[in-house]
Amino acid sequence: MNSTLSVREYFSYFKDKRLINVFIFGMSSGFPWVLIGSVMSAWLKDEGLSRSMIGLFGIVFGAYSINFLWSPLIDRTKLPFLYNWLGQRRSWILFCQSFILLGTLLLAGLDLKANLAIAAALCLLIAIASATQDIAIDAFRIDTLSENESHKATAAAAMATSGWWTGYALLGAVPFYMADMPNIDWPQVYYFLSAIMLLLISCVFWAKEPQSNREAVHAELERVYLEKLATTKQTPLTKTLAWLGVTVVDPFKTFFAKNGVKTALALLAFIFLFKIGEA
Repeated sequence: MNSTLSVREYFSYFKDKRLINVFIFGMSSGFPWVLIGSVMSAWLKDEGLSRSMIGLFGIVFGAYSINFLWSPLIDRTKLPFLYNWLGQRRSWILFCQSFILLGTLLLAGLDLKANLAIAAALCLLIAIASATQDIAIDAFRIDTLSENESHKATAAAAMATSGWWTGYALLGAVPFYMADMPNIDWPQVYYFLSAIMLLLISCVFWAKEPQSNREAVHAELERVYLEKLATTKQTPLTKTLAWLGVTVVDPFKTFFAKNGVKTALALLAFIFLFKIGEA
């Protein structure tokens, strides 16, 4: 009886609106791989490009392997206007998704074979925007659960993974079905994909910005850094140094202190190599 109740309780988590938001954002995370991966490869192949040339387009996925380099900045930088409107996490998600939509629309209106360099640049734009979006989406998932809801963390991770595969595999199957229809070419397919991206963007407004004590923690850390600078007067320079210390230095310092230098380097190397292989 208790076992059955436990199962019911577990599956009841998936009714939580916050986890539904995590699922939708997971779709938004997986969908760009369709735009610059499977569908782009098919389009390039139909244009008669060689496999080696198509493979070179895969270099843009390297952005996903190094997005940890700018993740601290995404965690702390506040976007003008958007931050006051949507909050830290949703503002960055909307900002990145806008560039993904822009890149998709520009690809749709492009003569691909005659403008390969521009197409590659647009794919890189989408990849960087998508990799940056992933940072904000992961942060949203972490912030959306309070400290006393750690029992829902597994469900949230499952929803994020399921959403990613839904965005990549399920939504990614539609353009190939369309491409086989008469009188539909790849640019029209990309216009359709732009419409899907616009629909995913609208979900940002449906989600609720998670509450956290992040600002208070960062403010306290900045105060500590200002004290370490041993200055009697706060200047723009010392404030900037304190901000960089909290934003860039402190996350890596905490990571290395918690795991030790050897383990930390091994973990970073593993993540980097794993993402390179994934890309």
